[in-house]
Amino acid sequence: MKRKILIPLAILVVIIAAIAIYFTQKPKEPETIKIGAILPLTGELSIFGNWLKEGIIVASEDYKNIQFIFEDNKNQTSVALSAFNKLIAVDNVKAVISARTPVAYALAPLALKSKVPILFTFADLPESIEGGVINFHFPLEDEIKFIAKSQEYLGDRAAVIVVNDEFGNLALSLFKKYFEKDIVYIENFDPKQVDFRSIVEKIPRSTSFIFLVGYGQNLVALIKTLAEKNINIPIVSVNSFINFYDLVKSYLKTPAYITMTLYNVNRGDEVLLSQIRSKFFRKFNKEPNVVNLEAFEATKFLIEILQKNKFDTKKVFEAINTPQTISSIFGNLKLDSKGQVHFPLVLAKIYKNKFEIIKIWEP
Repeated sequence: MKRKILIPLAILVVIIAAIAIYFTQKPKEPETIKIGAILPLTGELSIFGNWLKEGIIVASEDYKNIQFIFEDNKNQTSVALSAFNKLIAVDNVKAVISARTPVAYALAPLALKSKVPILFTFADLPESIEGGVINFHFPLEDEIKFIAKSQEYLGDRAAVIVVNDEFGNLALSLFKKYFEKDIVYIENFDPKQVDFRSIVEKIPRSTSFIFLVGYGQNLVALIKTLAEKNINIPIVSVNSFINFYDLVKSYLKTPAYITMTLYNVNRGDEVLLSQIRSKFFRKFNKEPNVVNLEAFEATKFLIEILQKNKFDTKKVFEAINTPQTISSIFGNLKLDSKGQVHFPLVLAKIYKNKFEIIKIWEP
């Protein structure tokens, strides 16, 4: 009788021991790492913001333990600040991705204070940055230096029309700094302005080119007004122009000279691009655009730095400021000691929907 009781009891003990060994020796699942993304997902720049979000999502799919928390800043700096504080205090994120110059000016000083690295794309940084920040986008200064040194293609009498915000005002100050010939007209406009008749009518007819910096609504209205007033003066602009090219091309009656990446003119890494295209078609059933792609490359770069340095804040901050070459679909990029990434650039002429390479600059 005792034997009949002891045998099942022994079996039960063995089972319990086996279960205990299994759970004590079972490998732990890797910790989920949270990264914040503060983007303009609603409002006038929602298309741009959602393109960035798509790029981040596709890039993050290669990393099982990474979770992105998306915050909508509604294209408002104050909302971006609130979102940043929430991501740090509530979500305990290990890093933050954001975009655009006005947001960069507000958030960049907080990286060192919060001990959370911030990566920006499609932005320029304020000059006084102490660390903890990556700008994964060619600086406006690179573009305008390149434009100013291409004067033989553009002429020597410039009219300057720029949006009145941090990005436009920086463009204006850099253009004044580097363009050595005549600036015959300067005007800035409100980011929400759509009536440009008075601005356009004052442009001197002897102008060689119009240096123009604006966004979607502004560009459409301004270039449409130029066409309606029969002002046939070439447009010169920075790379942000190409993001809105489809919106303005039907009104563009003169050549436009635009700074672009190697990708824009089919000179990037085609093998890598083919792989990334496949990822976008699987996820969103679409061809990726340049905003998708820059967000993709920026996200991959940030995650690799975080993982390589085991999410150690001190080591991550040091890596951000360590010069290196980055292979990408935009060619070989250069990260400098201030966390700024420099891209190869092309000055391209667009006329009658055809792109012609004028000049290439390598960092």
